[in-house]
Amino acid sequence: MLRSGGSLLLSILFKVFVGSVCSVPGNPLLKLNGSYKHQDSVIYQDNLGQAVLELCKIIPFGVLCFFPSYGLLEKVKSRWIATGLYERLNEVCQVKDVVVEPRTGEDFDRAMGSYYDAIARSKGEPLRQTAKKTAGQNFFKKAKQKDQPAGKAKTGAIFLAVCRGKVSEGIDLADDNARGVIVVGIPYPNAMDNKEMQQTR
Repeated sequence: MLRSGGSLLLSILFKVFVGSVCSVPGNPLLKLNGSYKHQDSVIYQDNLGQAVLELCKIIPFGVLCFFPSYGLLEKVKSRWIATGLYERLNEVCQVKDVVVEPRTGEDFDRAMGSYYDAIARSKGEPLRQTAKKTAGQNFFKKAKQKDQPAGKAKTGAIFLAVCRGKVSEGIDLADDNARGVIVVGIPYPNAMDNKEMQQTR
């Protein structure tokens, strides 16, 4: 839709960035190659973590980061924990609360509540999930994450999720709940998955 000779379109163009990130922001020597054969490389995983950290420093409020599969999400998360990057993102640098998409429905509701609360807290707004504070704390303990005190504000939260998972389908994450969306690689279906193999026969 164009208004006033395209002013609305120009306004959107100046506020939205869509593109591929081929290296760590601020360090073009640290390349990012998300192809399948590079996903298990610790160099790739470390560079990816550094890129996510740098992007989270400049993107306010909610950031969604989608991985092609739960397997890769868990590998990358484990690597980031081992290298200390996960702690730098979540605690030391006071950048974002980190929430990871769980596989079970009950834990998912708690994860979403924690994500919304972190964003509300960063804006100085009342927590949306006050009635479910205990549930949110239980989610962080079960996921081995630290629940953040109400007075300890960061710049929002990052939700590590999976393409074709619960976060990516059927949830309206608008405005401050999704100021940035990062897609890791291209979410092709796993060609060796039994369901995919049956559909291609």
